[in-house]
Amino acid sequence: MKKTFEDISQIIQDQKRSLKGKPLEYCIGIVGLGKVGREVYTQMLNTRRVNEIQLFTTKPDRTGQFLERQNIAHTHTSVIVNDFTELKHQHENLDIAILTVDQSNYLNRFPDISRDDVLESNVDLLVKTGNLLKDYKSSVIVVTNPVDLAAYIVCANAGIYPEQVTGLSHTDLARFRKNIRDVFIGNGLDPKFVNMIDVDVYGPHSTEATYVFQNFANLPRQVFTFLSNENIYSKLKEAAAQYANTQFELGSALKEGTERETAVSIREVVEAIIQEDKRVGASVYINPAEIGVKGIIPGLFMGYPTRFVSGVASPILGNFIDESDQARVIKGYHTLESKIIRLHESGIIPDYVERSFDVVDIYETKQTKVNLPKLNIQFQVIGACANQVIKWPDMDNPNLKEPIDLEQRVTAFSCADIDEELNFIVGHRRGITILSKSKKTDYKYESNHRVRKVGLIKTDRTYLVGANSSSVFVFDKDNPDSPVFDINGFNHKLESFELGYYKDRPYLWVVGDGVSEYSFLESEKLNFYEVGGVEKKIKALLKIRSKLYGANLNKVVRWNLNSPGLPRWESDELPSISVSCIEYAEINGCKSLFVGTGNPEVYRIDANSGELIKVYQKKQSNLNGTGQVKVLDNRYLLTADRNMTGHTYESAINIWDIHDKKPSIVLPTGFNSGIKGLKVLK
Repeated sequence: MKKTFEDISQIIQDQKRSLKGKPLEYCIGIVGLGKVGREVYTQMLNTRRVNEIQLFTTKPDRTGQFLERQNIAHTHTSVIVNDFTELKHQHENLDIAILTVDQSNYLNRFPDISRDDVLESNVDLLVKTGNLLKDYKSSVIVVTNPVDLAAYIVCANAGIYPEQVTGLSHTDLARFRKNIRDVFIGNGLDPKFVNMIDVDVYGPHSTEATYVFQNFANLPRQVFTFLSNENIYSKLKEAAAQYANTQFELGSALKEGTERETAVSIREVVEAIIQEDKRVGASVYINPAEIGVKGIIPGLFMGYPTRFVSGVASPILGNFIDESDQARVIKGYHTLESKIIRLHESGIIPDYVERSFDVVDIYETKQTKVNLPKLNIQFQVIGACANQVIKWPDMDNPNLKEPIDLEQRVTAFSCADIDEELNFIVGHRRGITILSKSKKTDYKYESNHRVRKVGLIKTDRTYLVGANSSSVFVFDKDNPDSPVFDINGFNHKLESFELGYYKDRPYLWVVGDGVSEYSFLESEKLNFYEVGGVEKKIKALLKIRSKLYGANLNKVVRWNLNSPGLPRWESDELPSISVSCIEYAEINGCKSLFVGTGNPEVYRIDANSGELIKVYQKKQSNLNGTGQVKVLDNRYLLTADRNMTGHTYESAINIWDIHDKKPSIVLPTGFNSGIKGLKVLK
């Protein structure tokens, strides 16, 4: 039999997929067989590479009758009917799970039902479905409304990576194109050209959805000329806003054929997962920093143009959005955020969902990356070295310094705004001194050992905290005569401490052979976090939300607060000698730890997998290790000389654009001794 061009093309595609390790055939699970679920089933029967469909329903007998009425003898797709609860045992066989579960019956109740009513009706079923998907390894498409919140609830209760989960807001594009067709027809243009316009949907699957026209370049000249007219473009924008505001309320478009329209959109997303060459609209997990939003929680599911690589959903970042569109997206983000917080407080969401890895780094997604502007540093850097506090006010002139001479040699340093004035907190051998333009206050602690660290914490009053190698001592800031209390007995093994709040209570974590946790002010020891292994000493500590990160010789370990004992996680070993400082930042959605060591290099590791992501190489003039590290605006990396008596030719502060491998700016101190503290003023 002679092979057609299509046959040959299919053979070539199969060979390419085999070489790339991609599956040739897919098993699709459809969970829930209401009106939408049955339409999805029909669409999946006609989707290439789908060779098996598993149906999960609370009414398997009725489903069997439905299948008998459907003549599927002409297909090569096998169909298996399961009870809904079998999802727990069968999901390991699925390549894509499509969740159409619904208890709200909103298709028949519109307009007498709100989105909040739908959420209340579906929340228990979503939680149950999420629990059935625990340990699931493949892709999930959530169709259940309200889709952004539904995707979050399922992901949180399943405990799976958010990159596996996609909420179906792709339907928004199909529905909105109908609106554009009306504009075309009204202006005498062929509506078939509507499908050639690139339209993206941003924001929640709700009245706050935002429609952005990206590209008219492939259109015929007549249509392009029409759309290039500023007034016509404005009309399209107005049509988009009107559609989102008045036409999109839940069920407004639920006329005859809506279920099929939704199912076709689901099919397009499934094809995008399989083929990896399509751009779709999806409710995908995004971090607030990625879209220029300041958020309370790590990330949300929200509408964004999306591509898939190895089944992983990746938002296509860096697209142009004007100020009015951005304002709408931000409003939608905060609306979702407030609802997620309420769901979390009510226990429906067991924990906030967080991104597991940097998709761009791991899968090398061919997507538009965030375009960062050229290095344009507009901040001041302050460091302390020898017997000076040094300010660098102009990053364009690294040699311009503003020194402040001190009476004592600096052994520890920090800055803080106190009573709306910048104060320098300086540790030395005799105690601690707080300096401002108008005042100097000495806090003395009787000891022969130098102060190793200083800090402030506010409760009912402001307290000054210092530590040497054996004790932590606490002063009332307004009473420098004697400490309020001290915690001693560390026998020269105390390395550092960390101050912070957990569940609205102040805590103190003391670092040495493990980490001792104290309830601040009561100075009562609550927990002890062990290290284990041969090298038990912790050099540095960092608290991020409910987790503690500790630096141990050549790796980083992590504990969950109020879970004392051995660490729950540890990073890969680093090619270093003695980890000395840690900083946390989220870079393009990747939770990262920046680690300074006794080597000249600074290391970035994935805070989830523990893998080494990147190595930052200092200038050769600074041969010592790193004792201070900071990340500013998730973009700039600052490191300073190791926190010990240095042996470099000249200690310095290094500044990188986070994506570079070598520092863009080096700020020299002029001293052959280590930098004891680092502060950035924006």
